[in-house]
Amino acid sequence: MNATRPALGSPPLRLAAFAALAALAAAQWMPLVEEPPAGRVALAVCLLVAGAAALVLIAARRPGRTAARTLGVLTALVATAAGLVAVGVPARLLEPASWGALASGLGRGFSGLAGDVDYPYHGATEWSRIVILAGLPVALGIAAALAFWPRGDSTRARRTAPLVVIAASFGVGATVVVPERPLLWGFLLLLGIVAWLWLPSLSPRDAIAGTALVAVAGALALPLAGALDHDGPWIDFREWEFGRDAPNTFDWNHSYGALDWPRDGTALAAIESDEPHYWKTAVLDEFDGTRWLRSERSTGERLELPTQVEGGRVGATLQQANSEWIETMDITIGPMQSEFVLGAGALVTVQDLNGLRAPPDGTIVKDGAPLQEGDSYSAIAYAPDPSPRQLRAAPDRYPPDLARYTEITLPGRPEPGRQQFVTPAPYTPVQVPLRGSGGPGGDRAASRAIASSPYASTYRLAHRLAAGESTAYGAATSIERHLQSGFTYNESPPARKHPLPAFLFRDRIGYCQQFSGAMALMLRMDGVPSRVVSGFSPGSPDPDDKHRYLVEDLDAHSWVEAYFPTIGWVTFDPPPPSAPATGPTRDTELASAGNRLDFGSIQGTSRKEFRPSRGAVTAPGTSDSLIPLWILPAGIALLGLIGLAVAATTTALRRLRYRSLSPAARADAHLRELAPALARLDWPLAPGETLLALERRLHRYRKLAAARYAAKLRAGRFSSTNPDTPTLADRRALRDDVTGRNGLRSLLRGLVALPPGGPK
Repeated sequence: MNATRPALGSPPLRLAAFAALAALAAAQWMPLVEEPPAGRVALAVCLLVAGAAALVLIAARRPGRTAARTLGVLTALVATAAGLVAVGVPARLLEPASWGALASGLGRGFSGLAGDVDYPYHGATEWSRIVILAGLPVALGIAAALAFWPRGDSTRARRTAPLVVIAASFGVGATVVVPERPLLWGFLLLLGIVAWLWLPSLSPRDAIAGTALVAVAGALALPLAGALDHDGPWIDFREWEFGRDAPNTFDWNHSYGALDWPRDGTALAAIESDEPHYWKTAVLDEFDGTRWLRSERSTGERLELPTQVEGGRVGATLQQANSEWIETMDITIGPMQSEFVLGAGALVTVQDLNGLRAPPDGTIVKDGAPLQEGDSYSAIAYAPDPSPRQLRAAPDRYPPDLARYTEITLPGRPEPGRQQFVTPAPYTPVQVPLRGSGGPGGDRAASRAIASSPYASTYRLAHRLAAGESTAYGAATSIERHLQSGFTYNESPPARKHPLPAFLFRDRIGYCQQFSGAMALMLRMDGVPSRVVSGFSPGSPDPDDKHRYLVEDLDAHSWVEAYFPTIGWVTFDPPPPSAPATGPTRDTELASAGNRLDFGSIQGTSRKEFRPSRGAVTAPGTSDSLIPLWILPAGIALLGLIGLAVAATTTALRRLRYRSLSPAARADAHLRELAPALARLDWPLAPGETLLALERRLHRYRKLAAARYAAKLRAGRFSSTNPDTPTLADRRALRDDVTGRNGLRSLLRGLVALPPGGPK
């Protein structure tokens, strides 16, 4: 009887077994987020099972090979896309025209999961929730395609490959968030695996007997498994790590999670300077409704020197600034990596480093290879250190260009059926009027918007603390005094949906991120231009050289900068003076060094070499470079999701259309694409700029591949003797050259601006 059965058994039974396994995987995946949307996840499972059924129907019709592949791809993509929409991905972002916004959202979601994140995920970044939940429909879509692909040839692969994908999804969820009854869930998984592998190919009598045998074996195994040592794991997956000797890397965006990483005094930098300073790396100039982070601003004025901000002279030099606050420093990097150049205040000149870029957020970024151990450079910076008298005397009216530093993004309204606030998309920041620009009531629209948000109490507190203060310095010191009394420094604050209001009014405990984030937020609510800065506190003087400061992982810190007219950006450090990593106040001198690491001796020049560190550790606010193995399958499933499934088909169609064009039409397509693509990649064409002028400009900036592309396009479009046009390889070289291959964000921007397959 069994000999007449199909090799893979009855399609309805296979679908039923697939649905059971998918439900088990979903039950373990949902707990990865707090308050999981069970209805949405159940709908996603049903849609993916329906997609699997559609693949079965396609196979039953026995279409030709090309038709089967086309219908299979479309069915798998539609089912996966429907599952993604069900778990929360906005449907409009799945349209090709919106892939840039989708990539940006996914990037925000992954950045919100960087570093040490507790699961179930309870953060307020909605895209991070979506990224986690999206892993399930992606995995089930892949499993359905593997299991029910029309005209599949390998019976063994169609049995085992989808089972591996679903079991991996089940295992990731059950490992990260252990279920209450793990043995029972393991037993159910065993039954699901048996149903998938055997039941569809057995006769009813054999199926019943086999199921009973497995059930009895599982029931006997449960008490034996429960009697084993359950206090500790036999194999601790958290200890499986790659790159244990990797240098420190940093993600300076605020997270407000508990500090639970090792900090053992590893030396990270040596800085020669006449005075101690807070050593700046990243500027967090955007409050996204929950936390402070570095904006993605790529255009706008660089507002760092007072002569730039208030004099309107973008090319203003240090000679026009207060000479007392011009600092020269020599910096040697230890066992860490950073795309940001470490320095004090506003870096104006950096020597001995190549590939530097100065975005408008006040940082200096090193394109290409990051700063790493052994790098040494000199810098000149404007680092104001005014006295209280000078700050009180500063004018109380601000230039309009600083308005971006009083913007606040508020959480959106709750979704129907949910209590959690989500960030509006697109972002709609509230503009608080600059101090001194209006009446005492400020902008009523901003007041109403904040008063109806979770930050209403914070807004009232900010106004109460600034009431009666005639200067911005008075408002800043009033907020600083409030935070330094009645609040406790604690590195394990509870996780809250809105961390900063909870810190101010509920928990009153936190560390540098909570203190600095709350102060900068209240300053903006009072109309004082402010931002959060991440980096290192001054560190400790070298006992052998009083002008050399040794910076360790323990010095990683976050503080506040507020702008004062005629002075510039001034540092405020609101945590209690006794807190770790705080620096000297304006009225105290830095204490002498204790027992610190020696960085080596001078070897022919003023540059220092580090002794070997005592092991790589992660500093506060950093993203651990050690990668636990469980992240790999989850990351591969999530990242490969929309990339492999959708991009291949789109690229193939674009390439076919491109190859069907004549040489002249290809040149026109390249020409139409070039200007908007360069604008997206921060290389906009100047008004009236020709291809020849563009080619020369690219040569000046050593963008040789991009210059060759422009030359070929010019020749193909305008030369009658050389009708050649750029090839797709030339176009790829242009994209790589202009983006610089600088991380995932640059790669995504390049792919959006110049999609694979050729121009339209």
